[in-house]
Amino acid sequence: MLDNKTDSHELPEMLPDFLTAARNLYTGQTGIMDRNDRIHYDKFCDGIIGCLKPANPLETQLAFSIASDYWRLNRTRNIEDGIFAASHPNPTSELGPTPIDKQIAASQTSAFLCKQSDFKFLSTWEMRIQRTLNRNKAELKQLQVERGKLESQQPDLGPVFKDTNTETQGDSSGQGFAFSNSAQPAPAEPEHFGVAAPESPKVLTALTQSQPTAQNGFAFSNPAVAPELPSAAPSQPQAPSPPALT
Repeated sequence: MLDNKTDSHELPEMLPDFLTAARNLYTGQTGIMDRNDRIHYDKFCDGIIGCLKPANPLETQLAFSIASDYWRLNRTRNIEDGIFAASHPNPTSELGPTPIDKQIAASQTSAFLCKQSDFKFLSTWEMRIQRTLNRNKAELKQLQVERGKLESQQPDLGPVFKDTNTETQGDSSGQGFAFSNSAQPAPAEPEHFGVAAPESPKVLTALTQSQPTAQNGFAFSNPAVAPELPSAAPSQPQAPSPPALT
């Protein structure tokens, strides 16, 4: 813990103004980077991760590794350009004659021959980054393929009832159906066993009184179509009685 009497500006571990320490949103680790590079680095990684479309934390980790590897790979190429630029005949832009193209080409060739160990190390570093990048890309692709297979094997739990009427769509209950506020047509009048219901109340009252009623309140015979029955059985001729025996 720092002593309160110690001036923080005198500590040797204090960072210069152009460096900043920030926590990575994907890994949770705190890293030190140039303040301007941090802005471009975050923008670059976010763009690569958005193209890879990770769907879970493991895929996000691999996607970030791929984005970071691309950043490192580009940096090795910048380092190579810097080595050649350092061999420029006038690297500090001091006052003097501007070097011509053949002088620049000769200086780059001289830098490559004089710093072969640096270029060799840089080439090895670049190949290691490329292998790591390819491995992460293959692993991420395999995870996404497996996830796609699992999602395709899951049963379809969509709504059972599908409303084709545009007036009743917009289900907010999640049950597969919705209620409509539009007026619905009135149901047609029921027919009594093929005979239209009577329109006159008097006729309806007469039919109701003459119709037999079951215990449950419903009748199954229709007096409007039933044949008329005689009020009494016709009298049959009686046979003459036999004469009395004397």
